[in-house]
Amino acid sequence: MTGDGSAALAAAHRYWSRLEDGMNLIAAAAIFVLMFIGVFQIVGRTAFDTAIHGYIDYMEQASALFAFLGIAYAQRTGAHIRMDLLLRGVSKRFLWAMELFAVLVALV
Repeated sequence: MTGDGSAALAAAHRYWSRLEDGMNLIAAAAIFVLMFIGVFQIVGRTAFDTAIHGYIDYMEQASALFAFLGIAYAQRTGAHIRMDLLLRGVSKRFLWAMELFAVLVALV
C-alpha cells in the first residue's frame, strides 16, 4: 500500500469518527430529552392528575434511537459490554480471535 492509500484511509477514519461522534451526540440528546419527559410525566400525573398521551410509545421509539445511534461509537472506543471475566488471563491472540468472533456474530 502506498502513502496515498494510508492517507485516504486516515481521511475516511476522520470522516467516520465525526459521523459516529455526531450520532452519539444525538443519542445522548435523546436520553436527556427522555429524562425530562419522564419527569414531566410523573409530576403531571401525580400533582396535576394529567398524563402525556402516548408516553410509553415515545419511550419505546426513542429507546431504539439512542440504542442504535450509539453502537458505532461504542464499537470504535471499545466501550461495549463484554465478559472480561471469561477472557481474563488468555493470550492477546486468543482475545483478538474472540473479539473478531463476537463482532461477526453481532453482524449476523
